[in-house]
Amino acid sequence: LVASASAESPETSDVPERWLEAYASVPELLDRDGYRRWSENEEECEAKWIYHQAFAEDDLKAGEDKREVKVGAIREILSMLHVGKYEPVVVVTQFEYAFARVLWKNDIWEVCRLDQQEWPRVWMKFKRLQHWHDSVNEQLPPHILTRCDPRVFDHDDAELSIKDTLDWFCAMWPERVAVVEGVPKALTSDGKRILNAKAAKFDERLGFKDSFEQMTLQVFGISPKELGDNVENGKQIFRPNNDLEENAAPAEVYEVHRSETMRTVEEVEDTIRVYLAKLISTEPRVRNYVRK
Repeated sequence: LVASASAESPETSDVPERWLEAYASVPELLDRDGYRRWSENEEECEAKWIYHQAFAEDDLKAGEDKREVKVGAIREILSMLHVGKYEPVVVVTQFEYAFARVLWKNDIWEVCRLDQQEWPRVWMKFKRLQHWHDSVNEQLPPHILTRCDPRVFDHDDAELSIKDTLDWFCAMWPERVAVVEGVPKALTSDGKRILNAKAAKFDERLGFKDSFEQMTLQVFGISPKELGDNVENGKQIFRPNNDLEENAAPAEVYEVHRSETMRTVEEVEDTIRVYLAKLISTEPRVRNYVRK
């Protein structure tokens, strides 16, 4: 649409002060040389996110499928803002005609606003999520992997999915929060209980991970992962194991799992309850179901 605009853009060495104020004020998004750059991947993700935030609902109501052409127009605007370093007022007043078939003047203003005021927050969260993904040397559930992929921005609830998945990682590996997040954070009492639960291999005994051991915690019903599978598929694929409930009372299970870190039955019970509650409350699919 505006191929000539980039060719006529200001020199990168002469960066406008307002551009710096808009984009270089978030240290976490700057390169090592202190400069803000956008990859092709980021701009593609941002264009999709802006489309869902600003235009998807209206297109749906109108019964129109303009996603592809509008995402393309948004990318053109982003290139003018990021690479061309044009101020929003210039993009709107001088290049409105280039987007007239796709976007109104107010639409262009909204793209500029979302780009400068909202997107940095979203992209920082996604970068944190990818950092978590890269730092965990364990096999992750498929529904978690899909939320760590840039294709999460194909959906209108991308930011919410990213937040939920970050909470899931923090709940599963509380001992790594300070390192991965880069912020010193004392381990909470619940975090300590989760560490005890993992040390006792409660994730395996719940059936959350494959195990050669007897899944003794199935006495409490189905695992959070199985509950999430039920919610995702809209039907009861997994049911509580009634046979286990008949053969073992919770008190007996508590007794079996006493250890050096959980010396009493009460400590075991408390740890199990906290662990199950955390896993269920941070399971992204269950959260989404509850919201709806």
